[in-house]
Amino acid sequence: MSYICRLRAPATRTQTRRRWRRAFHVLVARVSLAACDEKAEEIDDSSGGLGQLVEDLFCTWVRARQAAEADAAETAGLLVWWMEHDEYGFCHRLEEDVVKVLDGDGLEALAAEARFRFEASAPDGILKHRLARQLRPSGFG
Repeated sequence: MSYICRLRAPATRTQTRRRWRRAFHVLVARVSLAACDEKAEEIDDSSGGLGQLVEDLFCTWVRARQAAEADAAETAGLLVWWMEHDEYGFCHRLEEDVVKVLDGDGLEALAAEARFRFEASAPDGILKHRLARQLRPSGFG
C-alpha cells in the first residue's frame, strides 16, 4: 500500500463512520416514533407529554435526515403522509414545528408537496383546509 493510500484510509473510515452514525440517528428517531404510535392507546396523555415527545422526535428525525443528506422531497412526502394518517393527533400543527428545523431544500420540498397534495385533495377535505391555512401565512403559496 502506498504512503498516500495509507494517509487516505483513516479519512475514508471516518467518513464511513459518520455516514453510518447519521443513518443510525435517522433510524433511532423513526423507531422511537413508531414506538410512540404503537403505545399511544395505552398511555394517558392528558398532560400532553407524549404529544410533545412525538413533536420533538419528528423534529429530531428531520434534523437527522438532513444531516444524513437524505432526499428532501422524500422527507417532505413522509411528513405529509404522517400528517394525513395521524390517528392520535400527534401531527396536529406539526408543520409549525417542522418548518423551524427544515433547511432551504426541505422548506422548498415541503412547499411543493403541500401544493401537490392541496391540488389533489378533495374540495372540502380537512387536509385541504389545513394545507390552505399553512400555505397562506408561510409564504409558500
